[in-house]
Amino acid sequence: MGYTQSELFIRLPDVRQRVGMSNFQIYKLVSASEFPKPVKVSERISCWVAAEIEEWVSNKIQERDEQECISNKMYQEPYEEDYEEDYEEEDF
Repeated sequence: MGYTQSELFIRLPDVRQRVGMSNFQIYKLVSASEFPKPVKVSERISCWVAAEIEEWVSNKIQERDEQECISNKMYQEPYEEDYEEDYEEEDF
């Protein structure tokens, strides 16, 4: 049976490289249930599921994009049409 890359376990140095965070920050987020928990594969070895890390990164990107979209909508200049007043033109 073959395994895809996303089904593999990865060690902490690979996790750090993929997410750009320190050991301390990763474990802090794990403790707060804001990051995937490691899997204990032996007495002294913990690993993460690569697919879970990839999903976490994708979710963070999506959250950022949604926030940017909301921010852009809040600060968009209103269309000129929104300020057009109904008035009758005077005949000259």
